[in-house]
Amino acid sequence: MTKKIIILGVAIIMCLGILTGCNSGIKFSIGYESKGYANGAFSFTDANGEELGAHNAVRLVTSVAELKAFCSESNNPAFSEDSPKFSNNLSKKIRELDEAFFAEKALIVVLLTAANAGIVYTVKSVDVDEDTLFVSIKRKESKGNSAQVITPWTFLIEVNQVDIVDIANVKIK
Repeated sequence: MTKKIIILGVAIIMCLGILTGCNSGIKFSIGYESKGYANGAFSFTDANGEELGAHNAVRLVTSVAELKAFCSESNNPAFSEDSPKFSNNLSKKIRELDEAFFAEKALIVVLLTAANAGIVYTVKSVDVDEDTLFVSIKRKESKGNSAQVITPWTFLIEVNQVDIVDIANVKIK
């Protein structure tokens, strides 16, 4: 009887090891994380410069040219020397991402908005399923009263270029 239990235990451990080895998650690091506008959140504006607010969005960026185009689309001041926000923390971080960075790495830009200041977002995982990259976000809301102020969150997630070769779509889950 004891022998059967040991064999069953070993079989279970082996199965768990096999399932863990099949994980489709990829290694990532958070290159930048910010809550609020103080450090220079991406913000979308209309032609008159009127702020429309941050959008919930995710974008995979694989080159400096793509990064500059995305910053232009979202009116991010990282490459606009005449902007008063040119020297904020986010702009500085974006300008650090040069050709040498993109030779090995890719960037996932995640822009979120929280309905109040008590909501906290964290990146749980980055997974690939066929041709889609999924960024799993954990949302935690603090107990008690929080100001009902739309609060932007910005994540710059760094991944290896080899891990995203055949990616056609990027989604938040």
